[in-house]
Amino acid sequence: MRWNEMTAREIVEAREKCGGVCVVPMGCIERHGDHLPVGIDYMKAWHFVDRAAELEPFMVFPGWYLGSLSDCTFAPGTIAFPLEICVNALEALCSEIARNGFKKILLINSHGGNEPMIQYFMQRFCEKDRDYMVYYPTHSFYISKGMVEARKKLDAETGSTSGHAGGYETAVSLHLFPQCVKMEMQLPREEGISDKRSEYMLNAGLKVPAWWFAAHPHHYGGFGKDCTAEHGKLITEAAAKDIAEYVRAIKADTTTMEIFREFREKTRHPEL
Repeated sequence: MRWNEMTAREIVEAREKCGGVCVVPMGCIERHGDHLPVGIDYMKAWHFVDRAAELEPFMVFPGWYLGSLSDCTFAPGTIAFPLEICVNALEALCSEIARNGFKKILLINSHGGNEPMIQYFMQRFCEKDRDYMVYYPTHSFYISKGMVEARKKLDAETGSTSGHAGGYETAVSLHLFPQCVKMEMQLPREEGISDKRSEYMLNAGLKVPAWWFAAHPHHYGGFGKDCTAEHGKLITEAAAKDIAEYVRAIKADTTTMEIFREFREKTRHPEL
């Protein structure tokens, strides 16, 4: 069930069929080498989620592309929104989804740069009373263990590396939207290797502003010349299975909202 393709009446009727669960696929718009589309992060997230809905019914929201990209604005094609806008918009979106009757919202993120923003959003969620709950996988943008294993298989069989615009994203793109992939334009492997200028601080265990640019001035962090659409299919199937399992757990959840309400009540009236 895809929110944007349904009528208003169908959305109301879908609440019960979905168990009140809506999943928001999250990504961004940024350069992915010279061979992949700039929208791949939210595009692949949406396809993963849409495939999962075939295994376990839930409402699929359109892809979220307001990515956190403040350290990637040097890359052409990138659309970076201020962090405050991203967080406020995500909060407004979840409130609107809940207002329409979907009280359990799962965020599936496919862009590493969104991680700090989502963590901040989850912390801020606790500052107000809510009549809905938001969930987020502990494995973050790798989706879960099943998907990690599928990616390891890809790397072992092709010699590719699965960094930014590397083997994983190339394989998935070849499977999901091959018409958008320009394999002949793929940057050489050496341009995806971390720049030595950044090694001193990274080896010291420290991050600094613009750390991503310091490590990857080409905005490229992987290599996937020999990967195939079949590898992408295996990864997509693993992701869909993982997401469906998350949704089943969320549907069965009867305690999280109760605990959250107890937390909010004690926040208003703290006592020993």
